[in-house]
Amino acid sequence: MKRISLIFIIAVFLISCEKPEDLTEQINITDFSWSLKSLKENIHNIDFEDDYILDFSNDSLFQLNLSVNNAGGNYLISKKGEISFLDFEPFTEMCCENDFDKKLLSNLPTVSEYQVLDNDLILKGDNCEIIFEKQ
Repeated sequence: MKRISLIFIIAVFLISCEKPEDLTEQINITDFSWSLKSLKENIHNIDFEDDYILDFSNDSLFQLNLSVNNAGGNYLISKKGEISFLDFEPFTEMCCENDFDKKLLSNLPTVSEYQVLDNDLILKGDNCEIIFEKQ
């Protein structure tokens, strides 16, 4: 009986330690809206309070909802796992972007890679990692 309990405990432990599934090759990230989960800059998490939503309008345009305003522009996926955000700018409807908005927008042009792990879209750039969750 003790042996069965031990095997059961080990099996539960192994299942709970599963690595997230890498869906980068299978999923089209432009088919979904993505909600900001975290921003790491130089390995430090940057705190934020507002909802930030990333939408891919079509095969070359994106929109990013900021704390009060929006940003948008062009993006390019040259192949699965590679992405560039180009020619984008904030659209100021109300003054002004907060410090987090500025950090997010300053890191976005450095992004060159992406990975999809389970429901997370991970954008990787120079000393930054921006993680969104599929809505």
